[in-house]
Amino acid sequence: MSTMGAGTTGGQEQGGGITETVSEQATKAKDKGRRELRDQLDDRTTQLGQQARSLAETLRRSGVEAQAHGPDEMGVEQITGGVADRLERAGGYLERANGDEMLRDAEQLVRARPWVVAGAAAGAGILASRVFKASSERRYDDSTNVSRTAGAPVTPSASRSYEGVSVGA
Repeated sequence: MSTMGAGTTGGQEQGGGITETVSEQATKAKDKGRRELRDQLDDRTTQLGQQARSLAETLRRSGVEAQAHGPDEMGVEQITGGVADRLERAGGYLERANGDEMLRDAEQLVRARPWVVAGAAAGAGILASRVFKASSERRYDDSTNVSRTAGAPVTPSASRSYEGVSVGA
């Protein structure tokens, strides 16, 4: 009986070692995934920052060219210059900030101005709903136009198909 009890304890210790090894490997894989994701985020935001700064430069040049065409274009140069300045600042931030800094800044913004963030989220939701509604109406209109061009006008209630059998009004 004593040999049986010792064998069970040895098996439990071996099982515990396997669990510990699997846990360590999972932790290493998770850390590696986080590092790769962070590196990719840093690369993408740096690219986005460079593109924003390039766009700012282009806007600034187009504003100067618009001013050269006439004195009436002075407002255009001021507007494009202001937009270009903001794009340059945003581009510089995206180029130098890493993912942790951006997350920290986003958290600070949400804590400092929760109503602004809630309003922006509501606006984005309303905009998304309008886009989806417009696209569904367009798809519906396109499907009824296709059926009309194929023959007599077909309304949704006039002709239906159930399990391969067409039923007409």
